[in-house]
Amino acid sequence: MADVVSRDDTFEVAVPIAKRDRARQIAYGVVLEPRAPSSPDLQGDWHDEADVEKAAHRFMAHVAKGSGFGDLMHDDSTSAGYPVESFIAPVDFMLGDQPVRKGSWVMGMHYPDPDIWQGIVEGRFEAFSVGGYGRRV
Repeated sequence: MADVVSRDDTFEVAVPIAKRDRARQIAYGVVLEPRAPSSPDLQGDWHDEADVEKAAHRFMAHVAKGSGFGDLMHDDSTSAGYPVESFIAPVDFMLGDQPVRKGSWVMGMHYPDPDIWQGIVEGRFEAFSVGGYGRRV
């Protein structure tokens, strides 16, 4: 019998911002998309549509309680933006030039600070990124 190896891991997944609404300072993009074991992410992880939906709902529950926001580059302190739209894609579609697969979590984040918004426009901040933790066994 093989030994079971266990370790704690943190991870983050960066997904490009697909569309920018300059007038309203809202960036849109896929936060997390379903992946199969045959096509894992860069950390070797995969998540089905139910996992994606669970992550989206947990984040939005934190927002509703006042503790969820868009930080800046995972600094956990800068309330850079806040979600104004969040949904699970019911079908495949295009968001700007980016294809979005059914079951993906899509979000629109408003960034009220003009300096942060300028960083998004200039491409200094160019992706949504999901952070998390888990135990690998």
